[in-house]
Amino acid sequence: MLILSDWVNRRQQEIIEFQNAQNRALMKKMGPSWNSLTNDQGSLLAPKGKARGRKTLTHLTTIVTPDTIPRWHRRLIAAKLDYRDHRAIVPGRPPVPDGVARLILQFARETPTWGDDRIQGALANLRHEISDSTVGNILKQNGVEPTPRSSCCRPELQI
Repeated sequence: MLILSDWVNRRQQEIIEFQNAQNRALMKKMGPSWNSLTNDQGSLLAPKGKARGRKTLTHLTTIVTPDTIPRWHRRLIAAKLDYRDHRAIVPGRPPVPDGVARLILQFARETPTWGDDRIQGALANLRHEISDSTVGNILKQNGVEPTPRSSCCRPELQI
């Protein structure tokens, strides 16, 4: 067992030395003007290099410095923990679309006897789900007075 493990270790060491020599030859051939790696390439190397550690990376011939790999890894982790998309979400209900607000005002002008509930029901028939209190708020913001309930809902009593 010891002989086998020694053979495997020697074999792995030969492969590493070959890869180091190959990297040195390519780096020498390309010279100082070689292009830097893209973010995608860096994000592929970062987890593997981070797992090896800086000390191990100093013994290997790599196309980047040993300090670059941890920097890429920090950047990769920071990107995973970036919640900018979630911060863009504003709490609360979404605003009523302008078209729906115009419809509410049109209904109120054309049929002055309709109250908030009736306008809300007409909007529901048009597949605009909105509450009656929102209808009332939109009418109030635009200076439309609420419909008096006595004239629209109850018949006049005759004595």
